[in-house]
Amino acid sequence: MLPSSELKHAVVKASSSFCWQKYTGFDGACITIVIFGALVSGLDYLGNFGFTIDNVVSMAKELS
Repeated sequence: MLPSSELKHAVVKASSSFCWQKYTGFDGACITIVIFGALVSGLDYLGNFGFTIDNVVSMAKELS
């Protein structure tokens, strides 16, 4: 369980965001994939959906 004393949580998951909002809350953020079946290589696929180091770090900084 995530600590309730921390109000801002982030989820980075190479899958659906389904059910994760209950952990991130209204002030948190999710980087997830909501469309399946894209025909590109793995790294390109993840990068197209925001799974980059720069994007994850940027999201975390916005939450702090």
